[in-house]
Amino acid sequence: MSKPLSFLRNSIFPALENGKYITWPVKGKSIGFCTYAFLTDSEVNENSFFETAFSRENGDNLHICNFVCNGTRSDIFSFVRHIQKTLSSKYPDKPFASAVRKKNGSQRPAKYVKGLAL
Repeated sequence: MSKPLSFLRNSIFPALENGKYITWPVKGKSIGFCTYAFLTDSEVNENSFFETAFSRENGDNLHICNFVCNGTRSDIFSFVRHIQKTLSSKYPDKPFASAVRKKNGSQRPAKYVKGLAL
């Protein structure tokens, strides 16, 4: 609710339109949402991307753009494992995916998404 409209327009809606999202349902209610895209090196380094990134079908960096999970610690880890398995089966030629922590901007290790996947 606190995000600006431009966040929805540039990030969430394009991910939905291009099928670049994963949800995490618990007891019939979605508590987690993740978007991903293929980003260029500069987009990853600057943590800056636009709606066009979600229409790319391949690229150098498979990247988790947004991750939200409103659940317990166990729910979060379960969702991350679900993301790993989903992306690994969808993109078996991509050994890694990256992500950036939004709170402090630190880069997550490249193995973040695909560690358990194969």
